Amino acid sequence: MNQKIAFYLLSIIAIFFIGYNYSQFNIEPVKPEIITINNSDEIEAYKSDKLSLQLQLEELNNQLILALD
Repeated sequence: MNQKIAFYLLSIIAIFFIGYNYSQFNIEPVKPEIITINNSDEIEAYKSDKLSLQLQLEELNNQLILALD
């Protein structure tokens, strides 16, 4: 019985020791790297596509309203 208690006690101490050592490796926060990407052309294409789709939706909405009347 004493061997069982000693084993559990040593296991708990080992687990806490491993956890403490692991936490020391992760104590510093990760420094974020900011990457600038020149994607203004893609943004403009997205905006024009969005505007085109909004106009199509408005036109289809008007056609639906006229069809329901």
